[in-house]
Amino acid sequence: MAAKLDYCLEDFDLLGLLGKGAFGRVYLCQVKEGIPTNLPPGTQLAMKVMPKKDEVQLKYWKEEREILAMSDNPFVIKLFMAFQNTKFLFLVMEMCPCGNLKKALDTDKKFSEKVTRSYIAEILISIEYLHSKDILYRDLKPDNILVDGNGHLKLTDFGLSKTNVGENYASTTFCGTPAYMAPDVIKEIPYGKTVDWYCVGVLLYEFLHS
Repeated sequence: MAAKLDYCLEDFDLLGLLGKGAFGRVYLCQVKEGIPTNLPPGTQLAMKVMPKKDEVQLKYWKEEREILAMSDNPFVIKLFMAFQNTKFLFLVMEMCPCGNLKKALDTDKKFSEKVTRSYIAEILISIEYLHSKDILYRDLKPDNILVDGNGHLKLTDFGLSKTNVGENYASTTFCGTPAYMAPDVIKEIPYGKTVDWYCVGVLLYEFLHS
């Protein structure tokens, strides 16, 4: 049976709340029995639900959906479905059962050099991949890096990302998380893809010295 082209909230069973933030909530879910998909029956998924507050919110959702739809990398979260209703915006993605790196750092305080090398290598690959697609990430931090069931990392949350960022692109938009912002962002000096590499350096220090 072919997968549906258009999904709605009624096609899913919500199994519990995974987390919540400034832009919405993330739920553990699965597609209801009998609803055609390309996924194995009973596959657990993560559903990001965002209130449809205004056109700006819709713009960010469309940008994130576009980035996830075009991405095909083992270290970037995979998008399966995207839809909306009159009140909410929805993104249905692969489920990473081990949480994010902030949770891991809160527990372990810091990582070993061996673990850090592995994590940084996977983060580098994900950022290099996004940059090759002319995507500027702009919010690299432990909260936005998930850990899958095999211990590998998945970059998620592209709400602040920017597409069509070529070599000559320069932004002065003040956005991101203060502790991880590059100086150019803070000073509102025109910046490009290099700000993501600054964040990788911050993560490297944090992983070893938290």
